[in-house]
Amino acid sequence: MPPPPPISGATVTPPKQLPKEVEKATEESSPLEIDPIIATLTSSLQVTNLDDRRKQDINKRLKVMEEKWRKGDLAEPVRKGLDQMSKMLEKNEVGEAEKIQMTLAMDYTSQCGSWIIGIKHLIAAAKQKDDHGEEKCQDQ
Repeated sequence: MPPPPPISGATVTPPKQLPKEVEKATEESSPLEIDPIIATLTSSLQVTNLDDRRKQDINKRLKVMEEKWRKGDLAEPVRKGLDQMSKMLEKNEVGEAEKIQMTLAMDYTSQCGSWIIGIKHLIAAAKQKDDHGEEKCQDQ
C-alpha cells in the first residue's frame, strides 16, 4: 500500500543554520580546538559575581561539553558556533554571544541540551556586569 499523500499546505522547513557571520568566520580560520574555547568560557565565568555553587554547576556543564567535543559527539555547526561564541565573549560582545547561544540551544537541542544551560547562565551573568566589573541594576 503506498504512503498517504501529503497534507495540502504542509511544507517541510529545512533546519536553521548558524548566522552567516559564524559560518564565514570559522571557514577562514584554522581547525577548531576546544582548549581555547574552554579557557575563554572559564575565564569569563571567573569574573562573574555568581556564587561558588553556581560556578561549580556551570563548570560541570562545561566539562560535559568538552567531553562531548573530544569524543566527536558535537556536529560541525555546534563546534563552529561555540568557537565564534567564545570569540564574541573575548571581545565583550555579549549580545552577539547570546544570539549564538540561543541559536545553538534551539537548533541543536539534542546535542546541547545537557550543557547549554550553563553557558546561558554564564552569558546572563556577563550581561549584568558593566565595564567596571560591577553588577548593573535590572528591573525584572
